[in-house]
Amino acid sequence: PKKPPIVTLIFLHGLGDSPLGYVDFFTGPHSPLEKDSKVILLCAPELEVTCFNNYKCRRWFDVKNRSLEKPSDYDSLNAFSNFPAITQRIEEESSFYNNDNSRIILGGFGQGACIALSFYLMVNSNFGGVIALSGSLFHNVNLNILELKKKLNIFIGHGAKDSIIPLEIAEQSYQPIKPYSQYHIYPNMSHAISNEELKDVADFIQYCIGNK
Repeated sequence: PKKPPIVTLIFLHGLGDSPLGYVDFFTGPHSPLEKDSKVILLCAPELEVTCFNNYKCRRWFDVKNRSLEKPSDYDSLNAFSNFPAITQRIEEESSFYNNDNSRIILGGFGQGACIALSFYLMVNSNFGGVIALSGSLFHNVNLNILELKKKLNIFIGHGAKDSIIPLEIAEQSYQPIKPYSQYHIYPNMSHAISNEELKDVADFIQYCIGNK
């Protein structure tokens, strides 16, 4: 933006994807961000994925089994090792807002949603909100910090036809935080992002900015 941004969205891509796969969502006609906003698209390292016969691709954490039904299917210990890199970018961005993190929103798709949501819930810093698209909540996230946060702004969006992270698995994982969330299910959507969802995300961002 040509002047100080009204909000910064730090967004994490999904498994096997890259930041380039999300540029159009934030620059196209259906972008959920206003013009005087800033988006930072983070990039995961290229590493082996166990359930893909150790094929290398960009991923935030390893997946042991594609069923995703048991805590052991996710290598969440590996996932949390990426937190320092995210923290560094947040600290850099926070300086633009005089350390007021309420103007910073975390978000992600798929694996990126898992990381963004876990970071938001586990770090005792009051961000503007978190946007979790087509993801799920790690089984071993410590939710005690929920009582320490002044407020919670959580957007969850998921497609009913998602075959990568099935809706029933995602819904089960989200049960502890559903009372604190804006929860959206899109009947005709698969493991993707629709224009309808982007509109809801835009409304959520405006809600976060207006409820600092």
